[in-house]
Amino acid sequence: MNFYRTFYDLTTLLPEAERRKVNTALLDYFFEGIEPKGLSESGMKVFKGCEGRISKSRTNAANVANRYSDSKPTNEPTNVDTNSASEAPTELPPEGERDREVDKGGVKEKRKAARFRAPSPAEVSEYAQQYAATKNLDLRAIDFDPEYFCDYYESNGWHVGKQPMKDWKATVRRWLRTSKPRNGSVKEVPDDGFSAYD
Repeated sequence: MNFYRTFYDLTTLLPEAERRKVNTALLDYFFEGIEPKGLSESGMKVFKGCEGRISKSRTNAANVANRYSDSKPTNEPTNVDTNSASEAPTELPPEGERDREVDKGGVKEKRKAARFRAPSPAEVSEYAQQYAATKNLDLRAIDFDPEYFCDYYESNGWHVGKQPMKDWKATVRRWLRTSKPRNGSVKEVPDDGFSAYD
């Protein structure tokens, strides 16, 4: 729980006995979700002034506790058992994995994105053939070479522009769509002496 300076400043305005009650009520509300009872009118005003931030802290604490489990993040505050060591993650996810939200039927769920692995020319060729079959493309008619594809991206560290490549299959699809026809359809240059320089 974040105990903000404003909480302290608000409670210092109360008499000592009421101040203890309000501080106890704030802690009970955060850890147990218990609404305060028996506070004076001024004590209840102080509590209401702090309640919004405490609710947000409870929600954040619940989401952190559920981050590495299968539970979905929530916007509703829940009871958080901070004494339970079994709910806290014991190890961090491997480097290169990150959380990514995936929308399935209107419900967002967290998934771990796997670390990028560079493909071999054989994998690129196999995927290009599968994609070409679904799009009725003739790979023999377009200028696409899987070895050249791998060599090109290997030479620049598997970056697309300045960004690291995330999905080599998407890049293969883009290369297939933008590949020019193979040597069979070379544009003829008129013999006027100047068109060769256009």
